[in-house]
Amino acid sequence: MTNFKKKLLAFTLAELLIIFAVMGVVAGVTIMTSKVKLNLARKYMYYATFMNLKQGVGEVVAQGFDAGDGNGVKAVLPDNWSTATTGFCAKLSDVFNTIGTPRCDGSVYNVGAGNNTRFDLYSFITTNGMIFYYNAYVSPSYQIIIDIDGLNKGSNTPNQNLGGSKDEMIFFINRNGEVLPGAGSLGAESTDYLSASVYNFNATTGVKKFIKTSVSYREALCTAKGDPSWMSGYCGLNTPVYNHDNTNCTTAQTCTVVINKPGP
Repeated sequence: MTNFKKKLLAFTLAELLIIFAVMGVVAGVTIMTSKVKLNLARKYMYYATFMNLKQGVGEVVAQGFDAGDGNGVKAVLPDNWSTATTGFCAKLSDVFNTIGTPRCDGSVYNVGAGNNTRFDLYSFITTNGMIFYYNAYVSPSYQIIIDIDGLNKGSNTPNQNLGGSKDEMIFFINRNGEVLPGAGSLGAESTDYLSASVYNFNATTGVKKFIKTSVSYREALCTAKGDPSWMSGYCGLNTPVYNHDNTNCTTAQTCTVVINKPGP
């Protein structure tokens, strides 16, 4: 009878180190890919919310409203939020697909309230799950907060600063129909949420030239236009301070802000 010694097959230490190294690379690539996808999803989410709001406000603007001067002059937006059927809340909810009956009673968002209490303060909810809250009216602008993913998801704290929430977005809307992300909010300050570019057009030469690309919305707006007349201090409210580009953005060289559509 022949005796056999069973040969045990195993990896050498060098082979194990190689395997672990490969696994580390794969894991690193997977994590990086996930982060890229998350950032892209975040951009799409904010971009879609901002553009939908601008479109909705534009549709309300197109209706025109009695300015209340007795001469039949039309104002751009209503001068109140909660008046039944004629207030801005009622008009804005009309242009969105909403769930149930809007509650445009003037209730104000309460950041310190618990979720259930806060939910009772909403103005209206859209069919895609966005909750609209009224926060304030300081003439000539409304401040609203949009919770993009529902009540019990995310941190549910408005993103008034870079350390704040990623799912509740603050916007200012003036009575001329202009919409701005709140200064200091993620949408205004971070290109991970909203990216914009600025170009000027020289009417004499017919040449269009980009002077800034893929910068934050606040930087783009302030470069092109300076402080909005109805939002004094918008350009200097946060660090860094952004100034109007008086060299490239003049009467002869009109500057335009372009919101960049998210992409890989």
